[in-house]
Formats: sequence, C-alpha cells, structure tokens
Amino acid sequence: MSLPARATGVAAAAAAAALVLLIPAPAQSAPEGSRSLDSVSPIVLSALNGIPVAKVNQLARGDHFELDQSSRIRSVEKKHAPTTSTLSSALDVPPGVDVFKLHSRQGSNRTIYLDFTGHSVEGTAWNGGARIDAPPYDADNDPTTYNDTEREAIYQAFLAISEDYRSFDVDVTTEEPAADRITRSGTSDQVYGTRAVITPKDVTNCGCGGQAYIGTFDEASRHAHYQPAWAYADGGYDGKAIAEIVSHETGHNLGLGHDGQTTGVEYYAGHTNWAPIMGVGYSQPVTQWSKGEYTNANNTEDDLAVIPANGAPTLADDFPNDPGSAAEISDNTPVTGIVSTDADVDVFAVQHAGGTLTATAVPAVFAPDLDVKLTVRDATGSVVATVDPPVRRVSTNEAAGLDASFSQNLAAGRYTFQVEGTGAGNPATNGYSGYATLGQFTLTVDAG
Repeated sequence: MSLPARATGVAAAAAAAALVLLIPAPAQSAPEGSRSLDSVSPIVLSALNGIPVAKVNQLARGDHFELDQSSRIRSVEKKHAPTTSTLSSALDVPPGVDVFKLHSRQGSNRTIYLDFTGHSVEGTAWNGGARIDAPPYDADNDPTTYNDTEREAIYQAFLAISEDYRSFDVDVTTEEPAADRITRSGTSDQVYGTRAVITPKDVTNCGCGGQAYIGTFDEASRHAHYQPAWAYADGGYDGKAIAEIVSHETGHNLGLGHDGQTTGVEYYAGHTNWAPIMGVGYSQPVTQWSKGEYTNANNTEDDLAVIPANGAPTLADDFPNDPGSAAEISDNTPVTGIVSTDADVDVFAVQHAGGTLTATAVPAVFAPDLDVKLTVRDATGSVVATVDPPVRRVSTNEAAGLDASFSQNLAAGRYTFQVEGTGAGNPATNGYSGYATLGQFTLTVDAG
C-alpha cells in the first residue's frame, strides 16, 4: 500500500509504510465504511490521512467518523433536526439575480462549488465505487423546476456559506465550474477545490445528515476519488440550515474535526447566541470557526490555522490599519472591506466641514460571522468614540447588535473610522471572543 502525497517527510512516510505492512489490509469484500477508526493504528491513519496522530485520536473518540476500504477517514454526520425560523425581515432574491451564477470571489484559484442541480459519480471512494445518482435540491416535490422559495433558500445558503469562508482566498459559487477548477492533478496544480452536493436523498444510505472526507481539499493524489462532500437537505431546511451543513462538511474537507465537549457531547450546540460551525449551529444566529474557548471543549485545534494549511489561504489585508495612512473615502459613498483575522483592523478617513458627523458600519446582510466594533478618532489620534452595541437574539437566524453606528456634532477636521471584529460576553459560557468574528462589512460616512 503506497502513501498519498499528503504524507510529509520521507522518513515518516517510510516508517508508516513499514507499519502498514504489519497490519492486514481490510478485505476488499468488507462492506464499505464498516470499520471504526480504532481498528487501525493511529500512526498508520495519521500517515494515510495526512493529519497528526493527536487528531486521529480526537476523531476516534467520536461516533461519527468511519474508515473506508483504504483506511481514509470520512464523516458520517448525526442527522440533527434544524430549527427553522422566519427572519424579522424577509431576504428575497434581488431582481435580476440568477441564483445559479453566484460567486463570492470570482477568479480565486480555490473553489467551493455549491451544487444544487444534481450530480452523479462512479468509481469514487463513495459506496465502494458504485454509481451514485444524487437528485437536485428539492423542497416542493418537483425536482424539474425551482420555485421562489427554493431560489430564496439557495440564495441565502450561498450568502451564509460565503461569509463563513469570506476571510479565505476561495470562491464560493453556485455556477458549475470546469472540472479542472475542482480536481487537483498533482502538487504543482494550484487550481482546485471541492464540490458540495446539496440533495434531499441520502445517497449512501448512511441515515446521516451529511458526509465528507477529512483533509482532501488539497489532496494531490487521486483528488477526484474523494469527491464530493454531501449535504442531505430537503424542504425542512431553510437557507441558513443548509449553510450549516455545507460549511461543516467542507470544513472536514479542509481538515477540521468536530467541536464537542469532554462530557460526551460530540456536537456542541452553543450557548446564548453562538455556536461553532464544526459543532451544530441550527439554533444559534451567530456561528463561527472556533478554537475551543467554550467550557469543556474537547477540540482546541485552531480552525483559522488548519483551513489555510489544507488549501484555502487567508486573505491579505485589504485596507490600512494605521490612522496615519488611513484610506480616504468619499462622503456618503459606501466602502466594502473584509476583516480577515482577529488582528485585522481597517481604517478610513474623511474631511469633515463641521457639524453632525455620522457613520454606520454593518456586516453582511445575511448570517454574518462578523461582530463590528467602530472606533472614531480625531486628527490628533484621540478617540472620540468607541461603538460596540450589545448583541441580542432576534431569531435563530438573526442577531441584532452586530453593526455599529455613530453620530455626533464635531468641529471641522480630519476624522478616522477604524472597523474591526469584536467579541461579546464570555466565550466560555455566554458569548464569543474576537477570534473568528471575521467577514465582510460596509462603512458609510456622512460628513454633512
């Protein structure tokens, strides 16, 4: 049995290969996915899957991962029942928008394709290579058309997933890309990604809510063999609920494990208004990547480090972070930016003629990960105001207080506006830190 290209280090690979020889290979007649992780040495699984031994052990403690016939690890998610809720204000598909041609970062070398239109595979690691025909996403028992409700769910799911991945250089799209933008042919191929199939059919008869291989987003050997990721969702799932499944499963493709608790909970459902994406976030309006800051966390891996290490790079900073070199913006002209890391601050400047100075910084329109803090300074650098309103639940899909607004009568002069992510409450018990409050914002300043 040869080791995949993901295994690093010639010596480590050789040692692992020797260990493989000591363990009988699974019989090819064994039912696909019938073995648990503890049936193979963690050292061998580490080499075969390109992940640390500690992570293998962490995955093995859960009940929702299995081995295929080649000892590659994949998720078999518990089927959680989503709690759907109507937004306080409906989010319709804007006029003229084609929900099957949406892109979050068109031109990126990395792609997460949201496939709502049905997909067939054959000869892959799924179902022992047997042909799989996944029907299109369907909420009204008519898979031949998409009604307004279905299009709205697709649009909302796209927006929510895009925000989860907004701080990474990856294009989340609903437009089917050329095959070579997904498949990776080898280590020199820098254009690749993953397909997430959203379908109402449990195509592998797992009785689960979704499935994905671990750490295969940048797989350089047999990339297509471990495609796609599956998200099983029908009319009982609104756009946000679909997004929770897809971001979670593509998170597995990018090397992430489950966020649970040492008390035996495999999927942490969060607290107050927050949940980790790699737990289960159906019932919380704010879901973010995590490093296990909540009480009794059983997984303290740094999601924001693991994702880039497995093929989705963190975006470079887009605006200056120093008031002295702040980006000049025009009066009443919105500017859009991205908070890409916990340390990232974006600073903008305007010349004020005197009188009322107003500014509003808002996160993404649907399911934002970003909780905005706005700091206003005068020409001397002195802080005029810091705006960080408390966060409160509106519904399972929406939280208020993630935006920040300022209005004050001020003398003429140059003023700067610093936008950054911030936490809310205590991350251990009733809130979250600034660690993963990342994503898109729009700042509008009215200088009178």
